[in-house]
Amino acid sequence: MNWHEMGLSHNKNAFGGKIKVKAPMEKTQIECVADLISRPKGATSFQIIIGAGTVSPHARLAELKAQGWNIFKVKVEGKKHHTYFGTKP
Repeated sequence: MNWHEMGLSHNKNAFGGKIKVKAPMEKTQIECVADLISRPKGATSFQIIIGAGTVSPHARLAELKAQGWNIFKVKVEGKKHHTYFGTKP
């Protein structure tokens, strides 16, 4: 039995609900991280995770460093995390 015989269509799941299709990413993770850290307020690791859709923000920062970016971090006062800033080469 295939999905047509079961009464399903190409945009319905097995329970009859609509299948959500995400739009393709317009930017790479590296480009997203570059945009985030080049803002005047910079970006924390959590903001990079959410904004770029990556689970390894420090690896993306290392890749930018390898491309010649100047990246530095400033400790957030009273917290245990940092804000990252970067400038293009």
